[in-house]
Amino acid sequence: SSRIWILNNFVHDQWADGIHVSRGSDQVLIHGNVIERNGDDGIGVVSYHGPEPWNRHPRNNRIIMTDNIISRTPARGICASGGNLTIRGNIISQTGKAGIICTAEGWISAYTLIEGNTVFDVGTAEKYGFDFYDTRGTRSGIHVQYNRDMMILNNMIYNARQGCGISVTSSPDVTVSGNRITNCVRGIQADIPAAFGTGEKFNPEWLREMYGDKSYQAVGDIPGCDNLTVSGNTVRDCMTDGIWVSGLKDRPNVNVVVSGNILGGNNRSKQPNVRDVWSAYCTNLTMSGNISQGGEGAPLSPVQGSAGCTANAARGERKWNMACQPLISGIMLSLGPNSFADSSYLYRMDAGEWRAELDAMQRFGIDWLGCWSGLETCVERRAAVPGGDLIGFLLREAEERNMRLSLSCGFC
Repeated sequence: SSRIWILNNFVHDQWADGIHVSRGSDQVLIHGNVIERNGDDGIGVVSYHGPEPWNRHPRNNRIIMTDNIISRTPARGICASGGNLTIRGNIISQTGKAGIICTAEGWISAYTLIEGNTVFDVGTAEKYGFDFYDTRGTRSGIHVQYNRDMMILNNMIYNARQGCGISVTSSPDVTVSGNRITNCVRGIQADIPAAFGTGEKFNPEWLREMYGDKSYQAVGDIPGCDNLTVSGNTVRDCMTDGIWVSGLKDRPNVNVVVSGNILGGNNRSKQPNVRDVWSAYCTNLTMSGNISQGGEGAPLSPVQGSAGCTANAARGERKWNMACQPLISGIMLSLGPNSFADSSYLYRMDAGEWRAELDAMQRFGIDWLGCWSGLETCVERRAAVPGGDLIGFLLREAEERNMRLSLSCGFC
C-alpha cells in the first residue's frame, strides 16, 4: 500500500497488532492514535522479506509514526523495519518486550530517526491478558539490530527494569545523543553478540540477486557497531553500567566516540567491577569529557576504562577520561578521593606514561592543566614518578613545556 494516512483512531482489545503495515508499503503516516490492550505489537511495520518468491517485496519505505500513545501490549510498542523511517513523539508504556525495536529481515534496514519519544515501564514480561503470547525477547527501552545510518536522539527512557535503556546490536553508522535514561538494567549498550563472530553469513545469494542494482546496502558477513557516536546523554540510577560498548576480539568495533555524557547513581546492584563507561575490543576509540557524579553502589573505579582497544590521540585521551574534565583549552585533573572519580590509577602512572600523556595534550592544543585535590593530597601520598611527589613532578614537566598548571586543595 502507498500514500496512506492512519490518524486519530482508538485501537484496542485485539488479538494481533494494533496497526500493521507490511510488504513494501510506502509513504504511510501513522499519527495521533491511542493503541492499547492488543495481543502483539502496538504498531508493526514489518516487511516479511525473504527468499521465497512471495516474499520478495521491496522493503517498507517512508513510514512516519508520530504522537501515538501505546500501552498494555505483551509484545513491543513499535516494531519497525525498512528504510527512511521516522519514529517521533510517541508515548509508550507497559509492554512485555521492548518499547521500540528496529530490526532487519534478511538485509539491513537504513535511514531511521528515533526522536523525542517517552518510553517507560517497558520490558515487563507481562502478557496483559494475552496468555498465548510468548514474551521472551529483548526488553530494552529502544533496541536496534542489523540497522545502519540511524539517529537516536532526545528520548526519555525510564523503568526498563529487565533491559537496557538503549541497546544497539551489530549496527554501523549510529548516533545516540541527547537521551535521558533512568532506572534500567544498563543505560546504553552497543555490542556484537559472540555468535556473530563465527563467520555466519548475513548477505545471502538470494539477497544479492534481488538487489543486484545495489539499491540497498546489505549488511556485512560479520556486522559491527562501526562509526558509533554516543554523546550528550544523561544516564542515572541504572543497575549496572552507565555506558557499555564492546566488540569481539576478532571483530572489534571500528571508529567509536563516547563523549560528553553525564552519569550518576549507577551500579545500584553494587557489583565490584562495574564502571560508568566501559569499552572492550574497539579500534580507533575516543572517550572524552564524560562526567560521573558517583553513587551509592560499589566504587565506579575507574569511572571509565577499556580493554583490548586502541585509542585515537585526541583531547581527553583514554587515560585522561577516567578522572578528568576537559575545558576549553585545558584539562582539570581530580587527584583526591573526594572527587567524582577514583584517582588511584593516576598515582600508578610512571614518568614515561605521564610525559606521553602531556605530549598528547599539547599536540591537541591543551596548554593548561588544573589539579583539584581533596584532603588526602594535603598529606603524603606516594606516586610512581621519581621521588613519589606527583604534584612536584607535574609542576616541573609543565614548566618545561610552557604549560600553565594550577593547584586547588579544597581542604588545605
